[in-house]
Amino acid sequence: MSAVTRLLIIILWFFCAVGNSAEEGSYDLNNLSAVEAFEKGRLLRAQFKNIEGRRYLKFAAELGNSNAAYLYAMELTSYNSTIRTPSESRHYLMIAAKYGSRKAMQFLYQHANWLEKEERSFWKKNYYNALINLGSEQPAQALYELALYHKGSDDELSQYYLSRAVAFNHPQALMDLASQVEAGKGIFFLSGSRETNARQTYLKAAETGYLPAILNYIKCLEGAQMYEKAYEWRIKAMEAGDLTSLPILASILTAQSEPYGFVESDLVAAKAYLSVYLESAGTDKLPALYSNVETLFSNLSLTVNDTYDNKLIILENKIKSQAPFYNHDTFWDY
Repeated sequence: MSAVTRLLIIILWFFCAVGNSAEEGSYDLNNLSAVEAFEKGRLLRAQFKNIEGRRYLKFAAELGNSNAAYLYAMELTSYNSTIRTPSESRHYLMIAAKYGSRKAMQFLYQHANWLEKEERSFWKKNYYNALINLGSEQPAQALYELALYHKGSDDELSQYYLSRAVAFNHPQALMDLASQVEAGKGIFFLSGSRETNARQTYLKAAETGYLPAILNYIKCLEGAQMYEKAYEWRIKAMEAGDLTSLPILASILTAQSEPYGFVESDLVAAKAYLSVYLESAGTDKLPALYSNVETLFSNLSLTVNDTYDNKLIILENKIKSQAPFYNHDTFWDY
């Protein structure tokens, strides 16, 4: 067989492989329901795989999923925007609102300065009605959003709804209440009681399992130099699926975090955390973090050699049992 013939065979194989791959990707996408495509795109985006996630979100949006349409619109606005982004984002925002996305309705009446005043008033009324309807299914969430709705226009009513949401142990309501206590709201006669009350309220929010509340409580504990307790909650954050807790725990276990010097070094466990991060995360956002994790992983590989393979695999599987790992940002909830 001549060199030219071999080259032609390789080229033909390459294009067949690419074609098959594209067909399989399209086939997979077309076999998903709107909800499945939304959940897939939502997770990919939260794993810093934004470009891949957009494909699923757009597909779900075009099938009429309101949450996908809203998240796709926000993704267009907040990541790698282009000259055509504003009109495309507005298009999907309107679709999301028309299909019933409360977040889209809220955005339109609060921030859509390209709309006429009457149109913004229309979406404000629709958003309020959506909250009232939500009350029968998710009373705690409805009460919390009503507190936000009235904030600034009727603060007394806003506080009433917030207190009702707190009574339901709504994590965001608890966090807002703790923040108010920290800011000086309320009367505390004993020295230090305000800080203690705020911390206890943050703890109550974290105990609901809501990831942002857990991460917020960790910051609270670190601010109070309660690092042993903070480390316990950092483990809980990882177990709740927090993606960025993986490299943080690895850093602690390799003695790179002075406040956590009491934690015994464990290079095998650190490598397992880094391995799971590299497997879970993309590079569309926080590429520097991914690069740093790669470097630390490579350095550990020189020390944690084949001798530790069995232990490493067991630890990786244990960590993966907490999966999927994701970054819970402001757009994760819906």
